[in-house]
Amino acid sequence: MTSRSLSKLAEVDRRVVQDLTSSLRHVVLGGGPALRALADPLRDALRAFCAGGFGFQMTTEGLRCAFVHAQLGDDVRTDLDRSLEAASAGRWANYDPMSPAARDRNVAKTIAPRDANGTGIRQVLVKHGLVTHHARILVCDGPHLLAWVGGFRDEPMGDREVAILQALADPLRDRLLLERTLESADLTARVLDAAMDRFGAVAFVVGAHGRILHANAAGRTRLAAEGAAGARRVAAAVTSADPMFDAHPIVGDGQPREFLVIGRASGGNPRDRVTHAAKHWGLTPRQCDVLELLVGGHGNAHIAAALRISIRTVEVHVSAIFDRAGCDSRASLIALLLS
Repeated sequence: MTSRSLSKLAEVDRRVVQDLTSSLRHVVLGGGPALRALADPLRDALRAFCAGGFGFQMTTEGLRCAFVHAQLGDDVRTDLDRSLEAASAGRWANYDPMSPAARDRNVAKTIAPRDANGTGIRQVLVKHGLVTHHARILVCDGPHLLAWVGGFRDEPMGDREVAILQALADPLRDRLLLERTLESADLTARVLDAAMDRFGAVAFVVGAHGRILHANAAGRTRLAAEGAAGARRVAAAVTSADPMFDAHPIVGDGQPREFLVIGRASGGNPRDRVTHAAKHWGLTPRQCDVLELLVGGHGNAHIAAALRISIRTVEVHVSAIFDRAGCDSRASLIALLLS
């Protein structure tokens, strides 16, 4: 927050801004978007009947609404999407939702009802009773809009409301950028997990100094069973040959920073291991066929096509295999089969 913005506020309003800023800087992992929690206290701070924020994302169908956090109905997001589809980006509002002009970025402003005339968003404002006075700030990271944040009320907004929003500009931008970073990191981990589970074997990402940075579900199962001794063996595979693992360098900037360590199947032909497991677990011939493809890293759709059965039938067979093997996931089943 800026001291200049705060200097325009009464002491009670400064405390309100400080509370809002504190909530934006208090991060609870898994606690949900900050704007969702901010909507009600922001409405009270602006003395508005509705407040919150919304943002955009580019999709294969064009610019669409990514989120809405405000005291509005569930259909407002659909209405915003329809208005975006019907209008060109430049005329959808009195700012460019893709890249606001420099004069509009991170600058709090008051908007009168007439300012919405001739814009694509006006029909949404009319439907939801928002053709009123409002104050808003376009929270941006450089030229990119992170979120529209503001509030609506019947009476004109003034310097007080502008000062409150302006004081929140930096905390809002910092929090929205943090949430994007956390979301990206979570997505990266989930994509990495999915990719590594396709190997049909235990797999690890090991740093150049021997630290295990990531493991797929089968790898985590193995580490849980073998403990520190298993972790040391995985790490050692980076620097010395091990009949149980293949180590592949992941090269960045010309030097390997990490290594992908993949467990080798042991005990001869994988088909023999499947056959042995099928007998031990009492599987039917069809369940044995499903198990062999499942262990090969194939998804239900591929298994259904290969065996010429429905996906639903595959799901039934997979559930039965899990029950017989005492497993609750494909990864733990593969780890059990390879152990």
